[in-house]
Amino acid sequence: MIGLDTNILARYYIQDKADIKAEKQHKSARKLIESGEPLMVCKTVLLEFEWVMRGYYQFTSSDVSHVF
Repeated sequence: MIGLDTNILARYYIQDKADIKAEKQHKSARKLIESGEPLMVCKTVLLEFEWVMRGYYQFTSSDVSHVF
């Protein structure tokens, strides 16, 4: 089972097209998440991911709810 961290989730769900490195990481995250392999996400990772969406990327509560 593969454990996902906050960065993988952020790169998968948040497409920061202004950042070329982030776009490349998005492709890698997508390949991993959509691979069909068993995946695991810890509660603390979800909490941190929510903070990144709201705090750094200024997602609204509705946007965060949609992602979850």
